[in-house]
Amino acid sequence: MDETAYSGRRLRIAYVADRFGPSKGGGEAYLHGLASRMAGMGHHVEVFTREADPAPAPFPVHVIRSWLPLKSLAMISFAFKAAGRARNAGFDVVHGTGKCLGVNVFNPHGGVEKAWLAQNYLSCRGTAYGLLLRMKRFLSLRHYFTLWQQKRLFGPCGAERIIAVSDMVKEDVLRWYGTAPERISVVYNGVDLERFSPRSRASLRAGERRAMGAGPDEMVLLNVGHNWRLKGLGPLIESLAVLKTLAPGRRFRLVVAGRGRQGPYARLARGLGVGEGVFFAGVRRDIEALYAAADVYVHPTFFDACSLALFEAMASGLPVVTTRRNGAAWALEGGEGEVIDDPADVPALARAVHAFFDPAAREKAGAAARSTAEKFPPGANADNILAVYMNLVSGK
Repeated sequence: MDETAYSGRRLRIAYVADRFGPSKGGGEAYLHGLASRMAGMGHHVEVFTREADPAPAPFPVHVIRSWLPLKSLAMISFAFKAAGRARNAGFDVVHGTGKCLGVNVFNPHGGVEKAWLAQNYLSCRGTAYGLLLRMKRFLSLRHYFTLWQQKRLFGPCGAERIIAVSDMVKEDVLRWYGTAPERISVVYNGVDLERFSPRSRASLRAGERRAMGAGPDEMVLLNVGHNWRLKGLGPLIESLAVLKTLAPGRRFRLVVAGRGRQGPYARLARGLGVGEGVFFAGVRRDIEALYAAADVYVHPTFFDACSLALFEAMASGLPVVTTRRNGAAWALEGGEGEVIDDPADVPALARAVHAFFDPAAREKAGAAARSTAEKFPPGANADNILAVYMNLVSGK
């Protein structure tokens, strides 16, 4: 979109999010960047949130607190209070990203709850744990509120515009709610093409690989994310044992970055005889250093509305292996890596990763990945969202 096309109209925009701030990462940091870009374009921006970074922002940030005892009750209370505050302030656009009500633009970063729930159950490897998960969901007030909220916002009297973060999320909205397609715009997240770049390999690769003990000829596979069960870490570790048979004598290791319970996965790796090849890096602020050290990015998720980590890896020039239940995979044009249908198909996952043990294949896919990532700069994301706003206020 050409920003100058809308240069004559300055909007009053409210953002409603449960948490807000660059230090919180993920969707919270993304929204901070979007709000900052909109303010930089000259639009009046305000934020309504339940929890915010203490660092000052270049626009008003209203923290709406609730003293209710349960987190789920506090979240529901915030959704109702924020809706009233934003609605009564005369904004042109009220853009909500999570647990929100009363918005005219709904941008569910986590995707459709019903779709997530189905895949969450599939990620349970044991029957007993799957039953426990269903019981917890049955007793979860947050879950019932989210189902009610999404039914309301996706329904015919809900949000006037829905911004899906991927084509997969759009398909999920159409499948589960039958929302009119013309209400839905697909706007993929942007990625920082300067921070995440093949150029980082020259300055960061050698030192990071030494720190993790990786030899110069050792293949380093990288996985980044939280909620390791849902992100397919179990099948990924199992695939390492298959890789040993596909590439006998070849040295490789898996680096896992993010927050999670390491114990069960470390035990799984030891039981399969690949324990020494799994390295837990924890939460890293300098995540670009891990992309620089890696050779292949592997993200066999059971559900991701649109994995930003996959875009970061591609921008870093890495071939990627992921699944069809990752919304980011729907943006791939072919050649960037491999997309498997079933996250639990361990042999297929191992074969997909093994294809990039070939240096020529790795180089070709990495170049294609970077080329595709360059189509998703943060500025394009903001421009496309502004186009949705302008179409809304002009009645198109």
